[in-house]
Amino acid sequence: MAGTTAYRGPLIGSMAALNVAMITWWAQPINIDALTHLPATSLTLASLVVSVELLCLAVVSYAMSLQAMRFEARALALVATVLILAIDVIDIFAGDYRILIATRGLAGALQGVLLVAANAAIASSPSPDRAYAFQNLSNVVYCGIYLALLPLASEPFGSAGIYAAHAIGVAILLPFLFFLPRQIHLQRTAFQPQDRRRSVRLLVGMLVWTTVAGIPWAGLVELGQRTNMSLHWIGLTASLTGAGGVAGGALAGWWRGSSEAALRVGLIGMVVAAALVAWAPSPAFFTIAAILYVATLFFILPVMLGISAKLDQGGGLPAALGSIYILSGSTSVLISGLLIERVGAAAVFWVVAVGCMGAGVLVTTSRSVLVPAEVG
Repeated sequence: MAGTTAYRGPLIGSMAALNVAMITWWAQPINIDALTHLPATSLTLASLVVSVELLCLAVVSYAMSLQAMRFEARALALVATVLILAIDVIDIFAGDYRILIATRGLAGALQGVLLVAANAAIASSPSPDRAYAFQNLSNVVYCGIYLALLPLASEPFGSAGIYAAHAIGVAILLPFLFFLPRQIHLQRTAFQPQDRRRSVRLLVGMLVWTTVAGIPWAGLVELGQRTNMSLHWIGLTASLTGAGGVAGGALAGWWRGSSEAALRVGLIGMVVAAALVAWAPSPAFFTIAAILYVATLFFILPVMLGISAKLDQGGGLPAALGSIYILSGSTSVLISGLLIERVGAAAVFWVVAVGCMGAGVLVTTSRSVLVPAEVG
């Protein structure tokens, strides 16, 4: 119990750091729409601004996760967050996408630092599965509220509104970063060759899973319109999926079985939910299916991160998996559009089914780290 209590502070700090890092990922559809109203900015150029920010986030966090280093986590996170706030203020007044590509790229790099701190801060907690579950649960709740309020700023004020809202959202989280450990030691664990193979399999499995898992979400509008849903109803559905994310994250946090069983249940559930989304006969059915799908996503994610922490308590591997999660999002958008437009909605299910099966085979063969979750 004392050990669990000792990790409450780092967990709070990691929640704050993750939310600072992930706000842009959640807000990308609204951000892109607001940026298209800038002079001489097409949908492609607006998407480029957001893509550069997310790419820099993923690259920096992944590069840091590969290094053996000891860094002042709390001080670095605080400095990075203050710099992000300064960039947000600049971007409120920036009216040119070329300026924003540079400034948002820098903001993304700083967010990458926070993502590493968030994932590494709780990698050595007594029950990493549960810690990552609650961390992701906080992300769903905080960013869900942020998304619900963001149109109030983006609709009347455009790009200035989204960056003002981002600054407010980040500033609220700033005091909670003081709960981060003062120092985090990212280390390259001295893997035996077999452990190194397990880590590679886990990384590849995570890449496969996150790529296919993002396809139905990226195609939510197109898939929903096939059931004659209005854009308003689809937007409501997207908001309601946050409840599914909360439920999935909570279930992962309270799971008492083995990580292997949790992963298998989650992947099977995702395949079933993908089938319901792809062949939904009515708008109401589609809404329920979408909520279930997001629930499985946020159930599987902390399980994957927990498995990685058992392989590498130094935090490098969990940080790498967090980077892969961000990086694969842009790939999912492209695949989703091509599948739905050129093949059809049914293809979404088959790709998700094959990807989940492949990810399950890759990850669940690492039996030595798939031990029962600890009860704290």
